[in-house]
Amino acid sequence: MNSVTKHLKSDRGAALVACLILCLLVVSGVIVYQRLTAQTLVGTVRRMDTGKALAYAESGVSQAMELLRQPQWSTQLQAGASKTAAQDLTNGRSEVTMTRDVDETTLVDLFSTGYYYLPTGTFTDPKTGQFAQMAVIEAKIRTRSIGDFFAVVPTQLQIAYGTDLSNATVYARNLSFASGDSALPPTQIKQAYYYSTLLPENAESFVTFKQPPVRLQSEPNLVSANSSTLRPLYQAWAGSDILPDGTTLSTRLIAPANSYGVYFCPGNLVLGDDGSGAGSDLTVTGKMVIYVAGKVTVIGNVRMSNSPKDWLAVISEGDIVLSKNSPSTMNLQGTYITGGYLNAQMGSGARAQLNFTGGFQADQGANFGGAWPQRAYVYQAPPSTMLLPFFLATEEYRILRGQFNQ
Repeated sequence: MNSVTKHLKSDRGAALVACLILCLLVVSGVIVYQRLTAQTLVGTVRRMDTGKALAYAESGVSQAMELLRQPQWSTQLQAGASKTAAQDLTNGRSEVTMTRDVDETTLVDLFSTGYYYLPTGTFTDPKTGQFAQMAVIEAKIRTRSIGDFFAVVPTQLQIAYGTDLSNATVYARNLSFASGDSALPPTQIKQAYYYSTLLPENAESFVTFKQPPVRLQSEPNLVSANSSTLRPLYQAWAGSDILPDGTTLSTRLIAPANSYGVYFCPGNLVLGDDGSGAGSDLTVTGKMVIYVAGKVTVIGNVRMSNSPKDWLAVISEGDIVLSKNSPSTMNLQGTYITGGYLNAQMGSGARAQLNFTGGFQADQGANFGGAWPQRAYVYQAPPSTMLLPFFLATEEYRILRGQFNQ
């Protein structure tokens, strides 16, 4: 009997020890799980906070791009000089430094820092002394006046065989060159930028490029005629030189009285119409920019008195339309920038030829082909002193700090 009792006590003791060990293992597992969960949660929160700091650094880059797009930036930032811009954001801020290259003056280096404030931040904002998560972006931006281009479209652009753009630059997401009769002079172009495709693959065998075509790493920042920054600028420069909504310009247009050479139209504008709707010639004397908040309709020929000393640039937030009532042989000169579509309407009768001299950018695309079977294009640069916005292309973009694994 005593022997049996001893065995029972021994078994109970072993079971108790085993239970205690099991409980300790469970408790240890729970503690380890809680610690791992806490560490994971801290890591997740830190990544989220770093992501917010990165968004603020990107906001700094965007702020710099808006400044570099403006017409006067190149006179405000000399070669080799730097300029800093900052903005306060919710629970943080961004600060970006722009440095213009000494040798390649169309290149600007950006160094943008984003700070997202929080008590457990691992960095300190040197301006405010607050703890923060921090992100840093470095970028190289190529700047070109829109006047440097013959054509800029965000979609597809086809260039006819034999076109002479030997002193012009073009950009399109998809750029294609038509082949033709080898007995004719080949297509000539100074500089071609594209983002997606350059067609056909053997284009360089029948197109003479003065500089090799450049494929951009990212889609460029085109001039935005709908930008909230451009309209106030041009409106302020125009002052009292206002063309009321619905203004029709015909016969002769002279430069405005203001020193900036800017007219502002708060609505729609018609070029080349004497009131009959049939179109009349418009001759431009002086150099000027017309900023139009609405749509532009071109009916008659638009010519310069003494090109390129006299020059017209039109920036339209809406479409620019070449009317169906425009002449059979139309002569259009100037620089045309639209936030919409540059479109030639089909006429009721047969047309002969469009002669276009100047350059254009169309945010939604351009189409001349359906209206005139024959088209002759000549690039003409506007006077360098004209207040025209800039085309921006990002050549390098690096996140120095702010990756999720940092």
